Amino acid sequence: MLKRITISDHAASRYSVRVDPLLSPEQARAFLENHASEASILKQRTVLGDEQWLLKRSHPCVLVLKRDKGTGSIPVVVTVFPAFPSEIEDEEQQRAAQEVVSSRLHGARHGRPRRRRCF
Repeated sequence: MLKRITISDHAASRYSVRVDPLLSPEQARAFLENHASEASILKQRTVLGDEQWLLKRSHPCVLVLKRDKGTGSIPVVVTVFPAFPSEIEDEEQQRAAQEVVSSRLHGARHGRPRRRRCF
């Protein structure tokens, strides 16, 4: 459960574009600040290792969080994706969200091959 959190301008903007187009970015920020504490963490992290949290509301979405590992500061929501990309009306935004979901499922970095560890 998230107690203290910061919402980035980008995340508020992405929420209003990708998840709930009826909200302005300011309304989206207020919504996320009020309801982020209800989100539950997902086991799967992003390709870059950032946490993902599922917010189950009228418009389910995934919050991507970054934390400063050195200071243990307040986590920041850096972007937001709909839990179900097929609900996005704009085709370009839908394609971008689908790529993220696909990379989450397959672990690929947008067409780049996975890095291999040498032992």
